[in-house]
Amino acid sequence: MLLPVGAGETRVLPRGQVESAGYLRWLPGSQALILSGYEKGKPRMYTQDIDGGPPRPISPEDFFLCGAPLTPDGLYSVGCSRGKQFLVPVNGGEPRILPGLTRSNEVVGFSSDSRFAYVQILDSLPARVDRVELASGDRREWRTFQPANLTGVTSIGPILLFPDLNAYAYNYESIVSVLYTLDGAI
Repeated sequence: MLLPVGAGETRVLPRGQVESAGYLRWLPGSQALILSGYEKGKPRMYTQDIDGGPPRPISPEDFFLCGAPLTPDGLYSVGCSRGKQFLVPVNGGEPRILPGLTRSNEVVGFSSDSRFAYVQILDSLPARVDRVELASGDRREWRTFQPANLTGVTSIGPILLFPDLNAYAYNYESIVSVLYTLDGAI
């Protein structure tokens, strides 16, 4: 469902054969979406024009949209399947495995020339982001992120990188408590 932010009508997008849809992201130009959905109980990635028409599959079955951004040119998204991450062509075609990544990694950005992926190592404190060359899988630490005070911090992320890599945002969870002792209790 598309809701207007000003005057206008709410529009319901047709689901076609997609039983349920999950994550979605706007494609460049704001006239189409990329989304994860289920068809016959199997996950798959789709694109859908907002002018109408049902979602169109762009990946094989058992793929879903990862939390990663699109490549700067908008031609690829990151899809996950069976514990591996792939570059999935938005206009259809064979997915290409992202080298050098593990299950505990999440792509959080790409270089402007799409040569490198910036990969957050999940559950690391401080949060670490590596730069991975897409052609070779060569991996190097890029930088770490943390709040000024790490007291009680249990997780950081996801880290959101701006396209020019000059700014970022992240959230973190902090649990702080007080421990009391009781002396002389019977």
